[in-house]
Parts: sequence; structure tokens; C-alpha cells
Amino acid sequence: METANTTNRITSLVRKAALGRLTLPCEIDGAERALLVMSGPPDHLNRKGIERGRKWLEEQTGSMEVRGGDYPVRENNVAASILLSGVHNVPRIKELQQVAIEAQDNIDDIRQQSEENLEELVEDDEDELDPLF
Repeated sequence: METANTTNRITSLVRKAALGRLTLPCEIDGAERALLVMSGPPDHLNRKGIERGRKWLEEQTGSMEVRGGDYPVRENNVAASILLSGVHNVPRIKELQQVAIEAQDNIDDIRQQSEENLEELVEDDEDELDPLF
């Protein structure tokens, strides 16, 4: 395997992993820490490529706490796994927080409606129902 080719392929794979579809969509530039693990056949795992990928990840996250390593396996595929820690800019979390705020604002109305619905269910206007207790 050509060293320059494997280095570029690993770096490209790290970029795709970081900028692609994340488990939790977020902005990686605010991460406090990161971990990069490359797995694949030993002859395809280039130390220089892993270090370049790790350095690129440091630049993107703005953190100096980025660790990197390899996990040699006897498979034909090379994979990059990135774990981000301390991510602050997560749009989905902000949406859920807004829904929670709205729910807190409306909780009194919901309780009042619930009490009214219970009274309608249990009581009748003509007093034809006898209480069970």
C-alpha cells in the first residue's frame, strides 16, 4: 500500500465521519473533547493518517483534548468512529427545551380541563346516577 494514499484516505474518512450524519445532529465546533478510533486491516491503518485526522478534528472542535488510536481487525473495511463529549450546540435539545417551557406554561390549563372532564364523566345533570361510595 502506498503511504500517501492511505494517509489521504484515512483523513478523508475522518472528515466524512465528523461532518456526515451524526447520531445526534450537532455542531462539532463546540465539543470539549473527542475520541477518534480507526479500525480495519493493519496494512491499511497508517499512523500518519490517524494523526492528521486527529489534528483536523482538533481544529474543527477547537479543543486540544482529542485522542486517537487504531483497532486492527481482519476485515476488508476501514472505518472511523468519532465520539464527541461536552457538545453544547445541539438544535434538537433546544427544541425539546422549548417544548418543555411551553408545557410548563400550559400546565394549569391542562389540569383545569382534566378536572372538568372528570366532573362531566362522573356527574350527570339530572342526578339519575347514584354514587358508588
